[in-house]
Amino acid sequence: MTKHYIDGYGWQPVIAAKDWYTKEIISKTVASDGKTERWKSALEEAVQYACPNGSREEDINLMSDNGTQPTSHAFEALCDDLGINHVTTSYDNPKGNAETESWMRTLKEDCLWINDFQSPKEAKEKINSWIEYYNAEYPHSTIGMKSPRDIREESELVEEVEESINSETMG
Repeated sequence: MTKHYIDGYGWQPVIAAKDWYTKEIISKTVASDGKTERWKSALEEAVQYACPNGSREEDINLMSDNGTQPTSHAFEALCDDLGINHVTTSYDNPKGNAETESWMRTLKEDCLWINDFQSPKEAKEKINSWIEYYNAEYPHSTIGMKSPRDIREESELVEEVEESINSETMG
């Protein structure tokens, strides 16, 4: 989670879940508060997107900091219910969640800091639009200057080919 300030509205959080393999933002919540319920919503949205057949068999690791929301009993219970191994960074170790922190910095530099949002509605629209651009077009050196969406599509294609090979081998 990161926050940005809107005159007359105060601090507004952006909560996001990032797939470290594809670099894609698989869920985001732009809201007026950063309560645990918002974090739970973001996690449920991420699981629905990335694991449409369910998350329990996927061996998912979730990395977060030690904030009050991701370490709350309610959030931990949701992780358990979804079969997600929740790992928190060690205290005073910003590098422990470097992948996500790097993305937060990019969001700030490329979207939040250059806009003077007049309302939460405007902020939500622009942030969501920027995240869609990021996922669809933003090139990453760590993934061959491809976009996160390109990597997801390639990954899904590989999975389809592997499933096809496995079903032919077994049949």
